[in-house]
Amino acid sequence: MISSITTAQALTESSSVYGTLNIDQDTVSISEDEQTIIKISGTIEAPQSGVRLNLVLEKPDGSTNEMETIPNKDGVFSSALFLDANWDKGDYTLLAIYQGQELGTVNFVITNTFTPELPADTSVGTLEIENDELMISDDKTVIAKITGNVKNYERDTPIILTIQKPDNTTEEISVNGKKTGEFTARVTIRDGWPTGEYLVNVTYKDKALGEVSFVLNEIEIPDWVRSNAEWWAQGLIEDQDFVSGIQYLIEQKIMSVPSTELSNEPALPFLPNWIKDTAQWWADGKVTDDDFVNGIQYLISHGIIRV
Repeated sequence: MISSITTAQALTESSSVYGTLNIDQDTVSISEDEQTIIKISGTIEAPQSGVRLNLVLEKPDGSTNEMETIPNKDGVFSSALFLDANWDKGDYTLLAIYQGQELGTVNFVITNTFTPELPADTSVGTLEIENDELMISDDKTVIAKITGNVKNYERDTPIILTIQKPDNTTEEISVNGKKTGEFTARVTIRDGWPTGEYLVNVTYKDKALGEVSFVLNEIEIPDWVRSNAEWWAQGLIEDQDFVSGIQYLIEQKIMSVPSTELSNEPALPFLPNWIKDTAQWWADGKVTDDDFVNGIQYLISHGIIRV
């Protein structure tokens, strides 16, 4: 049983002579429609290159999960916990261990999960959203596609969508439907829009058609992955070490890789040199996260990395 729980603060921190451990929130309330992220960070005194940090999470039922991360050359590390409505309510404790020494222990509480009520007047029509979770990266745009059907639709009468952002600002767009009352609205989400939950209220002739929501997350790849990529590109770590790190990121949903069909081609016995070039350029900031992810997709489609 893990003990030595720190006092709850806006930023919960625990420290020792071996380093520090932080989480960015200690009380979490989760909706069935969204995912909540707890960001983990800290520092290590006297770090050693390539040595992994162990994070042990104790759940309310007493079971534990273990994660790993690699600090950068300055001893700074970061990771994340992705929480959804499948997580149990109660107290959770996180312990950081580096080379057998405890850096610190912090705790957080999941207070409740709930399902938001979505008001809708079925006599007006129907409404749905294509994806309720979207990812965005720097200098990119994504589209939230909303479709529906308005009963007794009158030609050229606008259907109004009011978009409430996580910062409580709003934007309004309008679309026209087809003769059948069917309509499609595409909300263009640009770089700079805040991450979090968006609510979209749809009305027709001042009558509520309904409300849909989606969560916007930013692609964030921890700094230690960039260091790992650079070491691998320079031949300082083996192919399998690099592959294991990528597998871990995908399994922990720290890196989001779009669905890819596995090809029928045989798996390559080695990682292609162009992947190393891409990794080095990415580590140097010469290519984007998207370019790096595209390379990882190639590895998955050829069976070099299996998830």
